[in-house]
Amino acid sequence: MSNYYEVLGVSPDASPEEIKKAYRRKAIKYHPDKNPDSPDAEERFKDLSQAFEVLSNPARRREYDAARTGRREGRRASAGPRQPSEAKSWSVEDFLSHFGDIFGSDFGESFHRARPRGRPGFDIETSLDVDFRVAALGGKVRVAVSGEASCPSCDGRGMQGSAAVCPTCGGSGRRTQRTERQGQFYSVTRACPTCQGTGIAPGEQCPACHGRGLTERTRQITITIPEGTGDGTTLRLSGQGGAGTGGVPAGDLLVRIQVRPDPRFHRKANDIYADVSVPVATAALGGEVAVETLHGRAKLKIPPGSSSGKQLRLKGQGIRGGDHIARVLVAVPTRLSKEQRDLFEQLARLTSD
Repeated sequence: MSNYYEVLGVSPDASPEEIKKAYRRKAIKYHPDKNPDSPDAEERFKDLSQAFEVLSNPARRREYDAARTGRREGRRASAGPRQPSEAKSWSVEDFLSHFGDIFGSDFGESFHRARPRGRPGFDIETSLDVDFRVAALGGKVRVAVSGEASCPSCDGRGMQGSAAVCPTCGGSGRRTQRTERQGQFYSVTRACPTCQGTGIAPGEQCPACHGRGLTERTRQITITIPEGTGDGTTLRLSGQGGAGTGGVPAGDLLVRIQVRPDPRFHRKANDIYADVSVPVATAALGGEVAVETLHGRAKLKIPPGSSSGKQLRLKGQGIRGGDHIARVLVAVPTRLSKEQRDLFEQLARLTSD
């Protein structure tokens, strides 16, 4: 007699909830659909189902415990496997319906879904030069991507004509095989051998791609550059990489951003630094000058007595709420008129006294 407690990995005094959790964990691990190439997994799954069927039923568990320990209860001295007359046929649908409260609806859906048998798409890496202002404020950029893409003639199926339902599985992508072991009947569901789990009937080879489902072509893709994107940032565009075949999704497009320098602006975090030329008189007496920011022209107040190198701040004129920081460069005239020279000489005499 099999030790059902060892099969589930629980102690003989395990609670119903512990038995349920142990069964759920191991049934997911050894389900035939998750182990299509392992006959051992199929046998383990059958043993698990049989053990849970007995131990989850209070009456049958008492009978099994009595038989296992040599005691008798009532007229029956043993539990164990049912006789062939009591055998129940377990399909995947029966299994999920009977134990739906244990696994939940998502478990059943994951095993019932047709499984494509194609080549997965691969990731494509490329670099993109972006203007400083676009990287700072955000925007959209068009980029050309060359490589394998889904064949437009057959929509990546590799076959001519419109898709037809597989006659073997009726479009479900799976076939059910009935087996018997120790008087217990089981139905194990696997991928359909005709359509390889796609649910689509095989057809004639597509002449455009020679059955590969892929062609070499150049695509124009619009990339959204987020506000504040820095140099060296890599953007991932899901599903825009190399195309898969047989219904398998495409890979991703990885775009490495290279920000072109701007001769006027320099970035530190979210602040923008720039030089501003200030006439000598304005620097000495104070006033206003116009400055160019990322967001357009703005007026900058110059305090009296400002010297070259002084930094003045414009709040909120940087990136994502950062500031624009203007470094004052006092503009000293190189050519003076006679009147200007006289005024500077007079100023020099006053400051030297």
